[in-house]
Amino acid sequence: MKPAPTAEPGAGPERLLTVADVCTLLRFTRNTVYAMAARREIPHVRIGCSLRFERARVEAWLGDHREGDR
Repeated sequence: MKPAPTAEPGAGPERLLTVADVCTLLRFTRNTVYAMAARREIPHVRIGCSLRFERARVEAWLGDHREGDR
C-alpha cells in the first residue's frame, strides 16, 4: 500500500483553511484574524465554534486589497 500523500494547508480546490492556516498565509496574528472575522472584514464561515476560510475567497479578498492595482 502507498502512504497517503500529505496535504499542504489550502491544498485542493475545496479545502477550508483554519485560523492557523490563514495566519500563515497572510502573516497575521491569531488575534488579528479573529478580530477581522468579528468585524466581517475577511470572508469566513462559522462551523459551530470554529472559523473556517475558503482559500479561493481569501485569495480574492487579498487581491481586492492590493494598493498598486487600484
